[in-house]
Amino acid sequence: MKTENINPHIRFAMTFRYPIKETPLVAYDARLYYITKGKGTLTASNKTLEFEEGCVLLVPAGIPYLFSSNENVYCICLNFDFTKSNSDIEEPMFPADIKSFNADSVCDKVVFEEHPILNEAEVFNSQQGLKAKFEKIELEFISKKHLYREIASAELKGIISELLRSSISGHSIDEKINRVLAFVQEHYSEDIQNGVIAEKFGYHPYHLNRLMRAALGTTLHQYLIFYRIEMAKRLLTSTDLTVAEISRRCGYNNFSNFSTDFKKKTSYTPLAYRERSARR
Repeated sequence: MKTENINPHIRFAMTFRYPIKETPLVAYDARLYYITKGKGTLTASNKTLEFEEGCVLLVPAGIPYLFSSNENVYCICLNFDFTKSNSDIEEPMFPADIKSFNADSVCDKVVFEEHPILNEAEVFNSQQGLKAKFEKIELEFISKKHLYREIASAELKGIISELLRSSISGHSIDEKINRVLAFVQEHYSEDIQNGVIAEKFGYHPYHLNRLMRAALGTTLHQYLIFYRIEMAKRLLTSTDLTVAEISRRCGYNNFSNFSTDFKKKTSYTPLAYRERSARR
C-alpha cells in the first residue's frame, strides 16, 4: 500500500490509564498512543523499546505487544484502520489475549512498501509537538459533532505523515524545545510570558523563537495561543463553565484578548462557537 492512500477510519479516541498486563495482547486494528505521563517499555515485533512522556507508540493490527512499567502510564489512545475498508465497524474492537486471538478477524490487512516502519511496532521519541493534534482528535470523539470522524481522520493522517517525516529525516526536536513545549502544555493556564519561559530554559527570547520556528514552524507566542484556544474549545464543548471562567482557566487575564484570539483562530466568538457546537 502506498502512503498517499492512507485514509484512516478511527474507532476509538480517549485518554486513559493503560492497564499493565502480564501476558501479550493482540489488537484487531492499529493503535497509536501518545504518552502523557509515565514511562516503560513496549515489547513487540521481536524488540523491546523504551518510551516516556512525549513519545508516540505505534502498534499495527495483528502484532502481539506487551507494555511493562513500574508506574501508571497515561496516554491518549487512538484505535484505527489505515483505510476505510471496514468503516461499517464503528464500535471499538478490544484486543484479545494472544491465546484467543483470531488472525482472520484482523480488520485492516495492509502492508506498506514505501514506509515499512508502519508494518512493525515502533516508538517515536520527542513528539511533544503532536500532543495538541491528539487532543483535538479526542475532543472530536467526545463531542461527536457533525463530520467529527472526517475531521479526526484528517488530523490522524497528518500525525502519521509527521511521524514518517521525522523517522526518514532523522530529525527530532531539540530536547530543550521538548521541555519548553511540555512546560507550555502544563502551565498554559498561568500568566506565562515569552521572556519568562526563555529565561527559565536559558535562552534569549529571540533565539528561542528561532528554534521554535525551525522545529514547529511557529513562534513560542503563537504556539501558546494555539494551545490555549484548543483547550478553550474543549471546555466550551464539554463543560457548562461560563466563557469568562474558561478565559481565566486558559491563562487570559483580559477577556477582550481571549475573545480576539479565539475569533482569529476559529472565525467565531467563544459564545457563538459554543452555540454552534450545541446545534450540531
